[in-house]
Amino acid sequence: MNDSIQPHHRERAAYVYVRQSTGHQVRHNHQGRERQYELADRAAQLGFPKVVVVDDDQGKTGSGLVVRPGFQTLLGAVCGGEVGAVFAVEASRLARNNHDWHHLIELCAMTDAVLEAIRPTGVQAALDALDRIESRQDEKRKSLELALEKARYEVDHTRRQYDLVDPANRLVAGELEARWNQAME
Repeated sequence: MNDSIQPHHRERAAYVYVRQSTGHQVRHNHQGRERQYELADRAAQLGFPKVVVVDDDQGKTGSGLVVRPGFQTLLGAVCGGEVGAVFAVEASRLARNNHDWHHLIELCAMTDAVLEAIRPTGVQAALDALDRIESRQDEKRKSLELALEKARYEVDHTRRQYDLVDPANRLVAGELEARWNQAME
């Protein structure tokens, strides 16, 4: 028996969240989907008299960029105190962005619901992975900002060079104008 699930948790429903990220996974990864549905049996074995399977988000990413009605249903049930435990095969089935993930964790903590099939080390590993992803995104953003700043400087520098050239010297002015136009692209 699981130590984190107490008798008062079993007085509420177990919610099993089932999701595959893409239509391709839904069509071709039957084994992964079946493994997720098997969590309903695990919840029943752990003594939950009521098990609710939420599978409305099949083929929808957990990135936070699309509306997931099933995830919203899950959050509503947790907020309403209906959930004793949330079951998922891994953290990425629930959410792939820190906002949704942290929101679910906070709601479970406030309503004393257990996140099952995700051990504390698994939760920490998921949070660490999300932090690494955010860090990489920040690095990419900073790199793009630097590249943009460099491009703006080069365009401005080329424009200043062009403006300083005596219009009578058309050969040099033509070359600088070509550079300026190329820098603008």
